[in-house]
Order: sequence, then C-alpha cells, then structure tokens
Amino acid sequence: MYMDNHKNLKVNLFMIDNNIVFILLTCLITLQSMAGVGILVLGTPLLLLIDYNMIDILGILLPISILTSLINFLYFKLKNKKMNIEIDSEIKKYLFLTCGPSIIIGLIILKLFDQYINFNLFVSVIIISSIYLVIKLNKKILNAKKNLKIFLLSLIGLIHGITNSGGTLLSLFVSALQKNKVNQSRYNITFAYLFLAIFQYISFLIIFETKYGLNELKLLFLVIPLGVILGNLLVKFIREKLYKIIINILALISAFFLILKI
Repeated sequence: MYMDNHKNLKVNLFMIDNNIVFILLTCLITLQSMAGVGILVLGTPLLLLIDYNMIDILGILLPISILTSLINFLYFKLKNKKMNIEIDSEIKKYLFLTCGPSIIIGLIILKLFDQYINFNLFVSVIIISSIYLVIKLNKKILNAKKNLKIFLLSLIGLIHGITNSGGTLLSLFVSALQKNKVNQSRYNITFAYLFLAIFQYISFLIIFETKYGLNELKLLFLVIPLGVILGNLLVKFIREKLYKIIINILALISAFFLILKI
C-alpha cells in the first residue's frame, strides 16, 4: 500500500503535547465554524512547518474538516429553518461538474509527483495568489462569463487536490455569487467546503489505497464540538469581513514562514 512509505513521520501530531494539539485544533475548528473555511487553509501550512508531508496532511486534516463542516451545516440548517436560506443551484452544478473531476486529477498528480514538488514554495504561492485574487476579483465574479466560472472552479479543484489550499478561492467564488449576503453566503460556503472535503477524502482513500486518518478521529470527538460551539458563539460578535481578514492574515504569516523554510 502507498501509505506504507509514510509510516516513519518526523513528527506525529498526536505525540505532540496534548494541550498544544487541543488548542491548535480547537482554534482551527472555531475559525472554520465562523467562516466556513480554516482547517485546511491554515492547517496545511502549519503542518508543513513542522515537517509533515502532503500525503499525511491530507489523511489528518480531511476527516477533521468533514466532521466540522457537517456539524456546522446541520446546525446552521436547523437554526435557520424558518429563514429562506437554500443551497444555490448554480453552486451545486459547478461543484459537481468542475471541482469534483479536477480534484481527482490533482490527487493523481500528487501521487505521481509527490517526491518532486516543493510544497513549502507551492503552498506559499497559492496562499499569496489566492488572497490577491480575493481582493481583486470579488466584485467581478458575479458578472463573469460561464467559461470563466468553469475555469476558476476547475482550478480550485486542481489546487485543492494537490495542496489542500483551494478554500480561500472557493469562499471567494461562493460569496460573490451570493452577493456577500452573510447568512446565505456562510451556509453555501459550508456546503461547498463539505462537498469538496468529502469528495476529496473518498478520492484520496481510493487513489492512495489507504484507510489513513480514520483511527485518528477517536481523539477529536471532544475538540470538534467545542470548536463548533465557540465558532457559532463568536460569529455573533465578529463581523464577517473581520474574521475573513483574520484568516487571510494568519494564512499570509504561515506562507511567510514556509518561504523562510525553503
């Protein structure tokens, strides 16, 4: 099995001081509960900084992201059932037809060229480019032509399959289509991120012929509910723009340290 080559990790997340792991995961889950993204966008560069390889990062973070997004999606749906909030049909169509297939291509590229890609550099460039595009394109996506939307989401899927770092661009795309309406946008981002993570993880298990990451979930049953509760409490007091700015700043800081490691 492919994952046999990755048994001897330099660092094991669950062998680090338990308090540090607990705080780190709670913070990431809290951010994802607030913004719809966070675990993969920030967790990927953080684990790269402590010398994880990309295969191990996928196996660890994807199950956490799936459970967090699923709980948030169900909680948000239950809480807002009286409000007219639905999954945008255009978002569903684009996710299934573009992101799904391109994620598979990205994972295949990862399997074939894992040993040749400088992920510190690659992820840093993706983070910086994504944040730049968020600033530049936010108002233009809504009126973009169909072919541009297809290209953008295909690119998001490809990037996500290889580096786990397509969340920033995905949230940009979804927010723009929802005209930045906070509740509608947050609900659709959570759905999109949940779909992406589930599709990516199932494809990951098949392509890499592994059950990697399933056993680690036992340690997260306390951390995930705590992070979800904190995130949904804090979101009432922090404006959407502010927590997106916080995530972008943290991502840029991570990218800066990754560049220093090259």
